[in-house]
Amino acid sequence: MIELNMLRYVLAAADTGSFSQAANRFGIKQATLSQSIHYLEGRLGLPLFARSTRGVAPTRSGRHILDRVSRILADIDLLFAESRALADGRTGTLRIGVNGALATGALAALLDRYRARFPEVVIEAREDDRQALLTAVDRGLLDLAIAGRTTPPAGLRLLGLWGEPLAVALAPDHPLGAAQTLYWTDLFGARFVVSAGDPGPDIAAIVTARLSRQGTAPMIVRQNVGRDNLLAFATGDQVAIGVALAAAAEQRPLVLRQVHDAFGPACLERCAFWRADNDAAPLRAFLAMAGHDRSGPPNATVRGEGDRPE
Repeated sequence: MIELNMLRYVLAAADTGSFSQAANRFGIKQATLSQSIHYLEGRLGLPLFARSTRGVAPTRSGRHILDRVSRILADIDLLFAESRALADGRTGTLRIGVNGALATGALAALLDRYRARFPEVVIEAREDDRQALLTAVDRGLLDLAIAGRTTPPAGLRLLGLWGEPLAVALAPDHPLGAAQTLYWTDLFGARFVVSAGDPGPDIAAIVTARLSRQGTAPMIVRQNVGRDNLLAFATGDQVAIGVALAAAAEQRPLVLRQVHDAFGPACLERCAFWRADNDAAPLRAFLAMAGHDRSGPPNATVRGEGDRPE
């Protein structure tokens, strides 16, 4: 059987013109290297070197074989390098689904850091509602979904990442526009407009939980529009509420204010969801970076029903 080290011995002998110097390069006995080359010549059926007291030199046929050996070893070395890169997560593809904005906020910052550290990984992105993304992750069509917290299906894991501050958009003449800091208590009686699609339902649930009193619930209007078009409904006494509104509001004469509770800005929690059996290296690297960079106190990984503990 021809082994890789035999091919490397041949190249070293041709490079140094000496079996002894080639053997020193590998830290082996000259006899071991000489026997390996002799065995290789026997398997190939032709002499690779002309031997003399002055050393060794490739034969005419040997030069042809050495050229082929050089290409073979280069391909093998590249194979090992690419395999190590795949195993380390330095190359490959990360398929990520997002329910929200890719270009702004904490996710954009995390993706920038990930690209800087793993520039050869191709990121394929998909935007959709949370349930569609979780289904795609469960079916193996996506490696990862980032969306609002929910109980994951069996076989999926989640990691709490960060909170996206909730903001309201007010018409310029709205009475609350003069307040520099806006609290939930300031919003009693307001008429809220949220998107019908994600993350609108989660935001509506937060508004309801904060402002329901003695059997009365806040008035919430759901519009089947995205974040950009949601701001068109911030007119009169209506208050549009969502996340990452600043970029969408640049071209509109609106007042934006974060909503606060007693502990600081109210936030919509974002989580990463992935299959427990997905061992893709780019995914592992992304999760490691996300777990390290997330703000606030550590969040324990929550397993979907049916997952076995590690």
